[in-house]
Amino acid sequence: NLLIKQGAKMVTTVEDIYSEFDMKITPRKSEDIREKLSETERLIFDILQKNPSTVDEMAIGLGMAVSQVLNIISVMEINGVIEKNQEKKYQVK
Repeated sequence: NLLIKQGAKMVTTVEDIYSEFDMKITPRKSEDIREKLSETERLIFDILQKNPSTVDEMAIGLGMAVSQVLNIISVMEINGVIEKNQEKKYQVK
């Protein structure tokens, strides 16, 4: 309650952060996006271009720990490359 009195805002999505700082999200071509990704980010990007997937599905497909995948997709989500859909699966934005 103290934080709310001090003007804190609730943030539930990346878009909330962008709107708070009046930042615009501009669509980009997937080829341009893919070029700027790390090797592991590209693998995740390629998986998500084919089908929206859960973190567990990506971890199994990549042979990585869930925690590693979470770290990577968090950065990708903040950068506006991917998003979580209503089914709680990640997809290319």
